Amino acid sequence: MRCALAAGAVCVRAGVTGYGEGCGQGGATGWLTHTDGLYFTVTVLSTVGFGDITAKIQAARLVVTGQMIADLVIFALAVKVIVGAVSRGRQQGDASSGQPARETRR
Repeated sequence: MRCALAAGAVCVRAGVTGYGEGCGQGGATGWLTHTDGLYFTVTVLSTVGFGDITAKIQAARLVVTGQMIADLVIFALAVKVIVGAVSRGRQQGDASSGQPARETRR
């Protein structure tokens, strides 16, 4: 939970603060917009990375940022369901074998 809050804080901070990048030929120059900052931050923190196909315009960057965040949420929910099923299966196995149930942290 703390990691998710920290990542969210970094995303909000990057989205609110445009940062400058003084690259030379072929690179971005000047200030980036809030959308650019949010897009680059989410891309890095979600470990998607920058490949050959990237969003070039603001609207596409917003759509891709939303998709990356939705994918992370779906992945987290899937992991939660799988871990919950394994935990319930272990508890049922312990109950049927006559051993006292182990306490699990939540």
